[in-house]
Amino acid sequence: MKILDVLDIHHIKLDLESKSKESVIDELISILTEIPENKRSVIRKEVMEREAIKSTGIGHGIAIPHTETDSVEGIHVAFGLSKKGVDFLALDGEPVYLLILVVANKKLNLKYLSLLAHVARILSKEDIRNKLKSASSPENIIEILKEVD
Repeated sequence: MKILDVLDIHHIKLDLESKSKESVIDELISILTEIPENKRSVIRKEVMEREAIKSTGIGHGIAIPHTETDSVEGIHVAFGLSKKGVDFLALDGEPVYLLILVVANKKLNLKYLSLLAHVARILSKEDIRNKLKSASSPENIIEILKEVD
């Protein structure tokens, strides 16, 4: 599964304001406007439970918070860029600048796992990370991802 199959341009925020893991997850969930408000708190709880097991801050300034849930249909993705960096308790101890939240229905497990692996592969490339960090608009993010997706 490719990220552009599920990333909507309206779910990209290039000026994340949050500085903590919890608040940036809230900010990313808020971008997913098609998810009803009463489901967002459940999703937040599930994402934070996943984070308690092991940080999804995988290093190199990247975090991919995620959860499988019965609270949504389909797969939802939010992309965020923090210019100042977020203390995400990343595995390398460095701040996180690129965040991709993935929320998927439990029935879509294989697609969900495929998407997580695909996102990690894309972001493993330093040149792509640098281009994404320098992006000037959501459209620019989409263009960069089209090159590698």
